[in-house]
Amino acid sequence: MFDAHAHPGEITADALVCSSSPSQYGELLPYRYKALGTIPEGGMSPDLGLIRKAVEEGFIIGETGLDGRYPDRDLQLEIFRSVLSIASECGTPVVIHAVRSYDAVLSEISRQGIRKFMIHGFSSSYEIALEVLRLGGIISLSPRAERLRSFSRILTLPFVTETDMKTGEEERNVLSEWNGRLSEMLDLDAAERSEVMIKEFINA
Repeated sequence: MFDAHAHPGEITADALVCSSSPSQYGELLPYRYKALGTIPEGGMSPDLGLIRKAVEEGFIIGETGLDGRYPDRDLQLEIFRSVLSIASECGTPVVIHAVRSYDAVLSEISRQGIRKFMIHGFSSSYEIALEVLRLGGIISLSPRAERLRSFSRILTLPFVTETDMKTGEEERNVLSEWNGRLSEMLDLDAAERSEVMIKEFINA
């Protein structure tokens, strides 16, 4: 059982542990599967040099993206473009954060030719999910996905599973229950399929 998107908590090799700030670089070092990213919240410009350094050391990038809940849209877009440029140059997989911004996110991914990306905590429509897959990305579903009107249709597509929680006992319990529910709905081993897909993505 592997969590496709979690945050620093207990040290584990059973999760892709992501950050939304380069300041968490040191915190991520003990993890086997790790991603360093940035989502600028409040006008702060991140240290993109540290993200490049992390990529050179074997990190992937994430999470990064656009969030329509924050007012600094122009800055977010500028930084997102810069981070995608690093990913494109280095051939590094990217974990994407998209909230109320799917069209803009996918436009930038397409414009920069990014083919190794995952939309974490997917929360949009079936049609947007199809576009993610068409562009070469994968979608990651947390338990919140059950609230989506298109949930049953999205389950017909390939996906990985996540908690978006700090790694630890509660996270493992949530992931186990989530994979169990999905396995019953789909008559397949959701945990096994997810682990295969996310590790292929990380090691792409």
